[in-house]
Amino acid sequence: FEIKEWIADDFTDATQSFINEIAIEGTQNDTLYHTEASSASTFTYEIPVSSPGPYLVELHFAEIFHGISNANGVGARIFDVDIENGQGQLNNYDIIATTGAPATAIKENFPDIQVTDGFVSIVFIAVVGEPKVAGVEVSVEP
Repeated sequence: FEIKEWIADDFTDATQSFINEIAIEGTQNDTLYHTEASSASTFTYEIPVSSPGPYLVELHFAEIFHGISNANGVGARIFDVDIENGQGQLNNYDIIATTGAPATAIKENFPDIQVTDGFVSIVFIAVVGEPKVAGVEVSVEP
């Protein structure tokens, strides 16, 4: 299996991070999902890439607050994601509704994201509650 090295966040506009060291279903890497970047409205990642071309963007999510630290569940956190001006999108994304339970990992994949300006731009936009993400992966498409 592949071992990945994760680095610290490099987001802009995110106003907070949250940590909850609980067991996460659906992964062998609970630690990745124990933290999140979030904001009351919108936050952005501008991830530098070495050359123009197609990239695979993978976003990691697990709801570690709603349904665990409070009784809220489906509908407590809904947000949109826009990757490279609409090349990849999540609309009205609800982690608990998608996974079926809190504290459950899910990875959303966006292949063939064409980057021409040297940065993969990812914008998280609040619909209900706060948008969040646990991890972001960007790799060159083969």
